Amino acid sequence: MITIKDRSGVTLSVVVSSATSYVDHAATAPTIANVTVGQPIGVVGTLSGSTVSATKIIIDGPRDLGPHPAGVPESDLGPIGSIPSAPIGD
Repeated sequence: MITIKDRSGVTLSVVVSSATSYVDHAATAPTIANVTVGQPIGVVGTLSGSTVSATKIIIDGPRDLGPHPAGVPESDLGPIGSIPSAPIGD
C-alpha cells in the first residue's frame, strides 16, 4: 500500500497488487521500488472512499500530464499526488 496526498491535500491509500503496472520514462522495467518519498505520481484505478485500487501508477505523473500522459487519457486518471512516507510493499 502507498499513502499519497492528492493535489487538494486529501490523504488517500493506494492499494497495489501484482497486477498493478508502472510507467516511468526514466526506467526500463519500473516497479513499486521506483516510487519514492516526495515523488509525484498519477494513479489509474478504482476509487472507493479514500482508497484507490491501482491498476496503473504513473511515476512523476504530473510532469507527464498532457492530454494523454503515458498513453492514458486524462479522463481516466485518478488521484494525482505525492508520497509523504515510504511505500509499504505490494
